[in-house]
Amino acid sequence: MIFGPSAKNPDSKVLSILIVTWNCRIHISNCIESLQRLGLENFETIIVDNHSTDGTAELLAAIDTQTRNKLGLKLVFQNFNGGLSQASDVGIRVASGKWVLSCNPDIIFNEDVNKMLEYAQSHNFPILAPQLITADGTPQYCMRRFTFTRLFFTLTRLGRILGRIVAQDFFGRDLYYNYETFVKPVLVEHPVASFFMINRDAVQQLGCLFSLDLPIYFGDTDLFSRAMMQNMHMVFLPAIKVTHRIGYVKTVLHPEVQQFLFTNSMIRYASKWGSFPRMLTLLVVFDAILAPLTHGRLPSRVEILCSAYRLKGAILA
Repeated sequence: MIFGPSAKNPDSKVLSILIVTWNCRIHISNCIESLQRLGLENFETIIVDNHSTDGTAELLAAIDTQTRNKLGLKLVFQNFNGGLSQASDVGIRVASGKWVLSCNPDIIFNEDVNKMLEYAQSHNFPILAPQLITADGTPQYCMRRFTFTRLFFTLTRLGRILGRIVAQDFFGRDLYYNYETFVKPVLVEHPVASFFMINRDAVQQLGCLFSLDLPIYFGDTDLFSRAMMQNMHMVFLPAIKVTHRIGYVKTVLHPEVQQFLFTNSMIRYASKWGSFPRMLTLLVVFDAILAPLTHGRLPSRVEILCSAYRLKGAILA
């Protein structure tokens, strides 16, 4: 069901802020409070809740009318958890803004968001991303496009060990832009998807925001790969800083479920983009079997369970 003052006849907005929630009551509460402090105009806030069970939905439903009007709030409560991609698709269909700001519920808004929107309106870039930082100021780095070697050598334990031994961790350094200091806006291949802005026309040209066949993980990677195929420039704005808590999903998903979904999506992404999926599957199977034995001690029950689910995710992809 969709609730909101403008749900039936939405006016055209400059900005649609899209947030997907699932069991994040404290995070979304802080996020909304920070959003209320901004001086944004002509915008709307769309929150799609993925059938939360921790009180998130009740908190959202209890938001007072004044706050709803101030934020142009539209609430969508789903009776199932369809994943980030499906919920984002629902939100995009509700949105009316020229620009869509997709962000996690563990984002803290500040006045730099106004500057980011001003930059978007005055330049011709379809996708923009700020410098995300943790609460203590630690930066979160943009990445380069995932290739077969980057997938294996950076996202598997066996690959990381081999990369350190054979290539002195070249692949780990090669994936992130953390060895470069940017002062001015620069084009990147893979922004951090926890907070980014995309032009509505670009979403239509790309066909969707996040692909439904990648429900949680690698949907952002697929989006940015599609954008590169369409020669859409993605710009990183280092002077725009937004606070983001890392690892929100890890706090609400059981580790074995996370490992299954991540591995399954990684193989699916590799298959979709021709990144040697059969070879990657074989290597991931070896990794799932051998990884628990590389800690120099007997593996724990959780480590064994996670490896089993990674193995299952790779095989079922």
